[in-house]
Amino acid sequence: MKDMQTTYGITERSLLTKLPEFDITKQLPQDIMHILLKGVVQFEVRYILQHFIENRYLTLKQLNSTFSQMSLGYLEERNQPPPLRESVFNGNEKYKLKLTAEQASSFLRYLPFCLKGYVSSEDQFYKLLLQIISIVQMCFSPVTSRKTIDELQSFIETHFLLFKELFPQINITPKMHYMLHIPTQMTALGPLIRHCCVRFEARH
Repeated sequence: MKDMQTTYGITERSLLTKLPEFDITKQLPQDIMHILLKGVVQFEVRYILQHFIENRYLTLKQLNSTFSQMSLGYLEERNQPPPLRESVFNGNEKYKLKLTAEQASSFLRYLPFCLKGYVSSEDQFYKLLLQIISIVQMCFSPVTSRKTIDELQSFIETHFLLFKELFPQINITPKMHYMLHIPTQMTALGPLIRHCCVRFEARH
């Protein structure tokens, strides 16, 4: 039992299980901050940028320089992402972009502007980037509708198909799989931003 506590962080049965209408498999929502901003976004964008850099669309120095000259919005200035390090793409740190959730959000939002002039809008890897941007925007929207949820479900499935087409050697991660359940969660519990950890962790 102690090993289970260490592995899963659960030390005792939750009081919520005593509620007659509570279903632990349906009413513990996924957190889009951890799934998207600290997970899928940084994972996928790293591979996309690596493709652009290795195929000489632009250099890492050009990308960092372009981003540093961007004029960010008032609310985003304090969360301006630091320059990406070479070790993010090779070496011991290779995996994600090493950004906080807020930095990842800003980086994703402004990245298409940084790539303008370097990458064609018809490039399939660029389209993959636009897909993940659209998914993030829909997931963090303060309002939603049945139509939006249906579109989100379709976007996520289409996105994964394109990702595997462009990166056949890269496995789908658990957090990417969790995205498939987001539309169902949105249907049951409403806009995902209403039960997201961003503000709680920022305060903490």
